[in-house]
Amino acid sequence: MLHSVRGSSYYSVTLMPSVAKRKRPGVPIPSSFTPLDASARLASLRSVLSSRSLGGYVVPSADAHSSEYVSAVDARRAWLTGFTGSAGLALVTHSAALLWTDGRYFVQAAEQLGGGPWTLMKMHEPGVPSLEEYVAKEQRCLRGPIGIDPALATLSATKAWADKGCNPCALIESNLVDEVWTHQPERPAAAVVARTLADSGESVSCKLGRVGSALGMSGCDGIVLNALDQICWLFNIRGADIECNPVCFAYAVVTRTGGADGGDAGGGGADGKSVRATLYLRWLDGSGTESEAAEAKKKKALDEHFRSEGCATFNDDTVDADSSTPTGVSVVLRRYADFNAEEAWRALTLHHASPAVMLERGIRASHMSHPISSLHLSHAFFPHVPPPPPSIYPPVSKSGVSSTFCLQKWRLLHLLSQKVASPPP
Repeated sequence: MLHSVRGSSYYSVTLMPSVAKRKRPGVPIPSSFTPLDASARLASLRSVLSSRSLGGYVVPSADAHSSEYVSAVDARRAWLTGFTGSAGLALVTHSAALLWTDGRYFVQAAEQLGGGPWTLMKMHEPGVPSLEEYVAKEQRCLRGPIGIDPALATLSATKAWADKGCNPCALIESNLVDEVWTHQPERPAAAVVARTLADSGESVSCKLGRVGSALGMSGCDGIVLNALDQICWLFNIRGADIECNPVCFAYAVVTRTGGADGGDAGGGGADGKSVRATLYLRWLDGSGTESEAAEAKKKKALDEHFRSEGCATFNDDTVDADSSTPTGVSVVLRRYADFNAEEAWRALTLHHASPAVMLERGIRASHMSHPISSLHLSHAFFPHVPPPPPSIYPPVSKSGVSSTFCLQKWRLLHLLSQKVASPPP
């Protein structure tokens, strides 16, 4: 019972037990997780490090989409350390096990790591080195390079790593935590739910048209997206692949085609060029046991959604866009499992032999490890694009909700771009 005086009146509020004890769902606190579990998991991981001649391994919190809150299948750091906070970074070497987290989680991390082999590194506290500072100081004593799953390394983290004088990471295509994680959950493939125009306030064709125009203003022909909230906003879809987050696992590649170059007569962008988006959905992967009828039903539902939003839809992006579509915008539907560096390059070069590519802020180093000259991925980072004219940011929509790219999170001035001189070998 809470009591308070407000003005001249006295009132009380009773918290119902079911509400008072309610906690935010997410990765469950491993009540059965013991220091013995942590030691056994560390020993297994270190065995893998030895077999690969690695001196250490970095385990970030985020998934391959830069998500702060992750699905159970991507909760690798929580499984390895026992710490379940949403922010943290683990480093395992042959002689140390370190976990960095910020001030929000000092108490929780100390409790969950207590008595185990992990050392808590309190970020931004005096005398506590950052991951990069620690590695730069200790790297001569390590038994080999520090490894990382390239799908989990961001461009900004790679830049910070280089700026601190750390030796280059070893990009390990298979995640080493996954190799030792027994009974790892399956990746969710929840149903995708379409948002109506009344809910979204703007059609998919309009949004893609604005993206195409923004790409043209930045001197680029395509953009690769991996942030789930941005993709769901752009295509007016929602999902349930991550608990308490209405998103679905997906990637997207958006390119400008035709128009002034002699292609389609219409155009999704202000410059008269058509816009084509290739959308890779986990939902389309299915469970592996679905019937052809079930798969056809999914595609039909998505086709109806995108056509109602002014887009032509295809299952094969080698097909020319429907010239009868007045918006000049088309969406190609593909499986999430199909997406990789080669597939991204194929989608980008389908209509451009040598495209100028824009990388969204969250694009992963998994594509940096692949020798694609267009992305210069082996160089890890690129010059910043000059801020675009303010005119590309639209005013508040009629619904009163800002329709700026992805609720003002899609900031083009933070996008990284690189011109292409020649296609990859």
